[in-house]
Amino acid sequence: MILKGLIVLLAALLGWVSAPSDLPEAEAGGKQKVRISPASTSAPGVPLLKDWKEKDAPSCVPMAAVTGLIISRPDAIDFALRDRRFVRAKLKKGCASMDFYSGIYVKPSADGMMCEDRDVIQSRAGTSCMIGKFKTLSPGK
Repeated sequence: MILKGLIVLLAALLGWVSAPSDLPEAEAGGKQKVRISPASTSAPGVPLLKDWKEKDAPSCVPMAAVTGLIISRPDAIDFALRDRRFVRAKLKKGCASMDFYSGIYVKPSADGMMCEDRDVIQSRAGTSCMIGKFKTLSPGK
């Protein structure tokens, strides 16, 4: 699991993860949803995101900026962004990030943003969870 996280981070930093325009939309429950897949794991030697420092982040992230996701903590999902930054979405109480290991679905909002305390992510198996708080990640020292 640790090695996978390292590989995913390097892939995202090098721009090897798929762009949001490559993400297929899925019909789920009669409503259009965007699928965000796990980031590519084809690159060796990536630092651990779980050891990165969390900083305050805006309450919303543009959906078009998200290129993939990484599970590095039991209570959060890390999103790789197009500009090679990472944002951690802390999940509301009672939600386990491992439920979303194979990717998530998010219903796009009119503003094109994914926001804390507003948007709900859904696993491919049907588990739903609200995003509690976003944090920007930076390498720890």
